[in-house]
Amino acid sequence: MNGEVRTDGGTARFGAEYRAQWTRVWDEGPVPTTSLASSTLTGTATWTGELVGFTDVGAAVEGDAGITVDIALMTGMAAFTDIMAGGSSWGPELSTSIGVTGNHFADTGSDSRMDVHGQFRGTGHEAATGVFRWEDTATGNLTAAFGTAR
Repeated sequence: MNGEVRTDGGTARFGAEYRAQWTRVWDEGPVPTTSLASSTLTGTATWTGELVGFTDVGAAVEGDAGITVDIALMTGMAAFTDIMAGGSSWGPELSTSIGVTGNHFADTGSDSRMDVHGQFRGTGHEAATGVFRWEDTATGNLTAAFGTAR
């Protein structure tokens, strides 16, 4: 499963594959010419898109992804919603606080079940891609990649 987001400077890609109870997720694409803090963006910026991945038992997962950043503070939220696994609604809607350093972001939330890492893409920060992992005995584990556009 994979997806892509077109940006100035090229296409950002993301995806996931499942083999023998192991999920590999990835993201790639053109890097911005400046850090997000040095960009021309002001206020709050939002990137929306999709996620693709797999549960720990190999069910294909799709859903919505969103990244919101307060440019002055370089903090924000990552949210993953409307998640479907194998054609059925899956677990809770997931979100976590993120912090931005340069053009990279990572979760800063206190929920140890969630791990999010990503990067802004395109010469003008038109996209954000990344990967995340959710580990919970009640809902099951989920590993996914995401791509979003501003």
